[in-house]
Amino acid sequence: MAEPLKNGLGPDVAKLIATLISRVHPDFPADHFLAIGLDGYKALELTDRGRHLCKSLRATLPEDPEVAINVLVASL
Repeated sequence: MAEPLKNGLGPDVAKLIATLISRVHPDFPADHFLAIGLDGYKALELTDRGRHLCKSLRATLPEDPEVAINVLVASL
């Protein structure tokens, strides 16, 4: 049986996001992002996992949208 598609967006992806953002924005609260981002994560389906991580980023990135976008782009 094939592995569920949601497993392609597993906890390791959240950890990678935290690592990449921390490299370009040292003040990023990676531990807090992971704590809220992975809370209840296993039970979520693929789309809800993506939304949950987006909400966690919104809660932990700088409030200024332009600064937050620049951090995300730089982390790519």
